[in-house]
Amino acid sequence: MKRTLVSLLSLLAIALVTLASCSEPNNNPDDSTAKSISVKVVDAMNAKTISPTGAVDVSHYKIYIQNEDEGITYVSAGASSDYLAKNESFTVNNVPSGIWKAKVEAYVKNNDSYILVGSAESDEKRVEVGEEATLLVTLDKLDDSLSGDITVVLDMPAELDDNGDTFYYTYKIAGTGQRSDYSYSMDTPTKGTVDSSGNGRFVIDADAISPQLYQGAYLLTVTVFDQNTQATSAVVRKGVEIMRLVNGLAASGEINLDSQIISEEGFQVSITDMIGDKLELGAASFDDFANDMTITVNYNTVPVSTPVTVYVDGEKVDSGTDYNATPGSGNVAYKFLSMDGGRHIVTFILDEADTQLGVGSLSVEVNVPVKIEFSPLA
Repeated sequence: MKRTLVSLLSLLAIALVTLASCSEPNNNPDDSTAKSISVKVVDAMNAKTISPTGAVDVSHYKIYIQNEDEGITYVSAGASSDYLAKNESFTVNNVPSGIWKAKVEAYVKNNDSYILVGSAESDEKRVEVGEEATLLVTLDKLDDSLSGDITVVLDMPAELDDNGDTFYYTYKIAGTGQRSDYSYSMDTPTKGTVDSSGNGRFVIDADAISPQLYQGAYLLTVTVFDQNTQATSAVVRKGVEIMRLVNGLAASGEINLDSQIISEEGFQVSITDMIGDKLELGAASFDDFANDMTITVNYNTVPVSTPVTVYVDGEKVDSGTDYNATPGSGNVAYKFLSMDGGRHIVTFILDEADTQLGVGSLSVEVNVPVKIEFSPLA
């Protein structure tokens, strides 16, 4: 099935944590106690794509309110578990006055498991007698925890999609967000075999490559070819996809390489939405190069100012040179200045700069049929 994962992402999610606690001190205040301490959590880690199955967004917290001098700790708990859901609240009342700080642990509830993905602490704050105080904790960094292994399924091009066909592949990984300094290249062509579904596949061992892959967001670029070197190959295809990796969880996803280049003039354009949502198209014609193909992407809840990188058949194309982007109301129109006849995969990679996992992708299959003209026999 020709589809890539897309999950368009959320911006900053702010949870104000107020109201009840599972562990309250004495409810009878005296002259030495403060009224209450609340914790405000600023979560900058959620988003949406090669990723683990099930939920991958932060869904639960553990909150600790601590007075180290007095050796006192209050721990949050939710209504249905030891973990506090994001829409639940935590306040402790009638606490001793003194110097307090808060620690927050962020968890992803994936199936029945709670996966720790990040933690942070507030600054220390002196809480006076009778005072109501709020401790601010900003979750903006992922823990350096290894990802599970990544299985990449390759939707092979028509020339290499028969059962038993052999192919060779290389790949590169570039980190984004917190992992922006990460870079890895697997440059040794490795042999693969196409399965009965017309797909190839390979596995990235997160702790066997160097540098190792920690949880976070990465851009994966894959190149496949039909001979043991790219230089001697007649068929060479590239594809890109975002990987969103979570502590210890295996991830999987698909990269579509089923493109085909036909260098002929004249075309009509048809678009297949590879995630099931309709894309609004403008008029397209190749009779006159002044009339260029336009793909309008609906951004839904994502701001149209979100940084985006555009790839055609796995090759990065440049704004102003290869296409023009025009923001609209909730959408952006991408006008491509030229495109060869044939089938192409256009991939939009979004990277929400203010978050660590705020990434997403949308791939669109563009079919550019060749215009065939018949002339009568002389």
